[in-house]
Parts: sequence; structure tokens; C-alpha cells
Amino acid sequence: MGMFDTIICRHPLPDGLAAEDFQSKSLHNTLSFYEIGADGKLRELAIGRDGDPLGEGPRDTGFHGVLRFYTTVGNDLREYEAKFTDGLLVELHAEDEARYDERGLRLTQDERAAKRFPRP
Repeated sequence: MGMFDTIICRHPLPDGLAAEDFQSKSLHNTLSFYEIGADGKLRELAIGRDGDPLGEGPRDTGFHGVLRFYTTVGNDLREYEAKFTDGLLVELHAEDEARYDERGLRLTQDERAAKRFPRP
């Protein structure tokens, strides 16, 4: 299994999925909770062991980079890629339209095509 962080997405997703609870290994992998707000900011949430919010409010992370997150809907894996610049969401794509690799580097057109249509 492994460690991951939980992402709550309040920003509209490109495919219209209404799920809010996602997992990610793009951040600290410390079982922390984060929220992508409707305003496009990534915030760390203070959640207790019982799942209730702690007295502290959400903390703006100022995240700069590419965040990948995913969930399952039935038997389907849904993956997304969110790019943040200076703390604000600037791009959000479903995995089949991914523009960055796992390190956050921009993919070339050939790399993007190979990712969508892998060779056997």
C-alpha cells in the first residue's frame, strides 16, 4: 500500500467528476489532508485522528509545481494533473491530457503521444 496524502478537490474537474476525495504521492506522503479550493489555492488542512477539523484553520501552502492525484470510480481509475504557479492553480487536466512527467518537466509532443498510445 504505502503512504499518501489525501486531496479534497473543490475546484471543478475537467471531466465533470463530482468526487472530492483523492489520493496523491506528489506531496509529502505523510497522510496529511490538502484542499484544492474553488479559488485555485492548495491548502493544508488540520484534521484530527477522528477526522474532525482541528482549531487551526487551513494553511495556504504556496505550492509551486505539478500535483498528480487520483481516485477510483467503480473499477475505473481517474487520474488528474494540476499545475500550480506561485500558489495558484493555472492548469488542470485529466491524465490522458497530461502535459508534465512525474518530475514536473514538460513533455514533448512525441512523449505525450507515446504516453497516450504506448507501444507493446
